[in-house]
Amino acid sequence: MNTLRFLAILALSTSMLSCSSGSDERAAPGAGPKNVAPAGEKAAAPIKLEKPTNSGPGFLTAFADVDQVVGEVPHSVKLGVEVVDGTGQPPFTYKWDFGDATEFSTDQRPAHVYKIPGSFRASVIVTDGKGQTDQDYVDITVNEDFEYAVTPDQLREALPLDDLLDKAQKAQKEAEKQKGAAKEGKAAASGAHPSGAQGAHP
Repeated sequence: MNTLRFLAILALSTSMLSCSSGSDERAAPGAGPKNVAPAGEKAAAPIKLEKPTNSGPGFLTAFADVDQVVGEVPHSVKLGVEVVDGTGQPPFTYKWDFGDATEFSTDQRPAHVYKIPGSFRASVIVTDGKGQTDQDYVDITVNEDFEYAVTPDQLREALPLDDLLDKAQKAQKEAEKQKGAAKEGKAAASGAHPSGAQGAHP
């Protein structure tokens, strides 16, 4: 009888220990499930997320420039365009329009001569290897070269100095002639007045 009681107590103690061990393995509130691999397989390594980087080129950005924005005919200029570092994808192509109805240029740094006076806008379109485009421009003012604008012969034709001088001389002679006639008339009038007065009053 004592032996049976001892065995019952031992069995009850073993059962209680098994239940206590199982409760300790329960996940704490809020904790995720454990990564438990099936029997005979290794657990997969956790995935590490790397910080994303922006190593690609930015949107194409270009700026145009010119060495002389103002000049006289004929006005020679040197133009250029630069692509901002880190923007666009090489290779780059260029198309310049000088604004004076002349041929376009595909050079990055073209030279050009403006042969007529006026205000002009030289613009350039830049295209990169991905097909992106950007455009910029510079304004240029070309003045007339007054030192050589009119030749002496053109000036004579525009201003007939010989004719003007001849007309001035004729006008001066006519004025002198009229002035002399006026003097003669005044002298004759003053000489006739005294003699008439003596005859009327003895």
